[in-house]
Amino acid sequence: MSAAAADITWEVLAEVEPSLRRLERLSLWIAAHAPADFCANGVWHDFLKPQLVPLVGWSRGRIPTCAVDGPREVFLDWSTFWERPGSIPATTNAEKMLRTSAAYDIAYDYLYGLLPDCRHGEGTWCG
Repeated sequence: MSAAAADITWEVLAEVEPSLRRLERLSLWIAAHAPADFCANGVWHDFLKPQLVPLVGWSRGRIPTCAVDGPREVFLDWSTFWERPGSIPATTNAEKMLRTSAAYDIAYDYLYGLLPDCRHGEGTWCG
C-alpha cells in the first residue's frame, strides 16, 4: 500500500497501526472525564504524546536505548549522517508511511483534537 501524503488519513493510519486506536480510546476517555480545571496541553505533552511518538513519524522503528553501557564515540560519521542509527529498516509500504512527517502530523492533530480545550483559572500557566 503506497500512500502519498495526501492519501494518508487517520483511518488509514489506525488500520495499519492498531495501537493508534488504543490512544484514540484513551483520548476519548480523558475527554469524557476531564475535570473542571483541565489542561489539554499538560495531558498531551506529559501523557499522550510520549505514547504517540514511537508509533508514527521519525521515531518509529527506533530500537530502545534506555541504558548506555560505557562511553559513546563522540564523532560524526558523515557516511551515515542521514541514516537513523538504532532503527529497524522499514520493509513494507505501510511501515514507510507510518514513519513520515505527514503520518505524525495527522495522528497528532486528530488525537489532540479529541481533547477538550484547556479550562483552568486565570494565572495558571498552560503547559
